[in-house]
Amino acid sequence: MQRSQVAPIILGALILTAIVLGLAVTGGPEAGRLEKQDRVRAEDITRIARSYVPCLAGEADQTLPDSLAEDETCSEGLNTIRLIDPFTDLPYHYEKISDNRYRVCASFSRAELVAPDTYGGLEFDAKTGCLTKSYSSSLN
Repeated sequence: MQRSQVAPIILGALILTAIVLGLAVTGGPEAGRLEKQDRVRAEDITRIARSYVPCLAGEADQTLPDSLAEDETCSEGLNTIRLIDPFTDLPYHYEKISDNRYRVCASFSRAELVAPDTYGGLEFDAKTGCLTKSYSSSLN
């Protein structure tokens, strides 16, 4: 092998190694797809926790619902309220913790990378994939 051929071969090997390491670190296209799905789930449960559940409570004399159900009035003004995960077709989990606290959960692929909106009293637990929120009626 001539000396003039060694440098391009080494450079090619270094570039290939960098590409392989880059894919290993980032996870490649599959990881990107899963992260995008998780962002959709985070947006869904944020809308449910921030807007849909308080609307349901408002329609029920300021009482948190025991479970989530379709409601035309509460769905009308909200854009793309989904109570079912669009990727698994499983319902998002809702739990009434007390008379004024509730949580909405999703099954995330990589919950530790999810950063739902933390404003407005939402608490996200990456271990459980749940948003927890306190409810206070405007009547109190």
